[in-house]
Amino acid sequence: MQNYNRIADISVIICCFNSSRRIRDTLSHIINQEISANLTVDVLLIDNASEDHTSDIALSFWDESQAPFPLRVIKEPNPGLVNARICGINNAYGSISIFCDDDNHLFPDYVQNAYDFFSKNKCYSAVGGQTLPRFEDNQDVPNWFKYKSRYFAVGKQFRKSQEVTSNGLLWGAGLCIKTAELRSIYELQPVPLLTGRKGDIQLAGDDSELCIWIILAGHRLYYHEELKLHHKIPKNRLTKNYLNKLISGIKASHPIIRGYLSYCTKENQYFDIKKIIYQLNVAYLAKLVITRILWGNLVVENVKIISSLSKRCTEEVIR
Repeated sequence: MQNYNRIADISVIICCFNSSRRIRDTLSHIINQEISANLTVDVLLIDNASEDHTSDIALSFWDESQAPFPLRVIKEPNPGLVNARICGINNAYGSISIFCDDDNHLFPDYVQNAYDFFSKNKCYSAVGGQTLPRFEDNQDVPNWFKYKSRYFAVGKQFRKSQEVTSNGLLWGAGLCIKTAELRSIYELQPVPLLTGRKGDIQLAGDDSELCIWIILAGHRLYYHEELKLHHKIPKNRLTKNYLNKLISGIKASHPIIRGYLSYCTKENQYFDIKKIIYQLNVAYLAKLVITRILWGNLVVENVKIISSLSKRCTEEVIR
């Protein structure tokens, strides 16, 4: 096993909520990474308010597998994928961090490819790749899936490898990022308007918000098609009901994403991210009141979050 003191080349951050049934497969694909002998890897599991034995199962499986690098488990009691990612970045030892969801199975060369990309392309701050679906054995896949797969963050994000700073955003699954640059954004304590998954609630747009923060901070994004992972999709998610929840979550985030993108169309200079968030707070709430756009519990949840944060954002801007 690799041995180092709080320094690594890459941290793999796994954000988990009640992942006891999925975590073994996810970890096995990390253990089987094919990396060069001098590449140090730090694996960090963020237990995001799980109510099962995710952490215990992960640690036990890791020890039984005689993994070649260490696994650390950190509990993040505040629910929400955004909170788990912030916790992961703040505790990562690697100069590069990879966000790996608990249902992501990284290809064997994923970690090495990510490291090699940043070594050769120092001008970029974040890079994402393509996602392939992985279904359960003997699972019937509905005909509509191939037309709706992008709602599940599955497929090629772009036609070919290219810079996407000005013409697109990246999915959070498998997102590779320079740790220090994202940490410097989090140190500003911007309040996210889109919190991502909270338990079983599918709040969308958190990946886009993260990428936009990176762009507003003056950094660049890239899509690299050689980065590949499988997204494990269980049978209970291949239903029209689950699909509609995903679509509703995405639609609920559109006003905020459009507001953010209006800033990204300006010259790529450093922006006051907290001030922008406050302005979007006010604009989004006003839009909801005036047009009475209600997308069920998803928007109700967003309204509660945004309303509770407006006062804090105002105080921070005044300071």
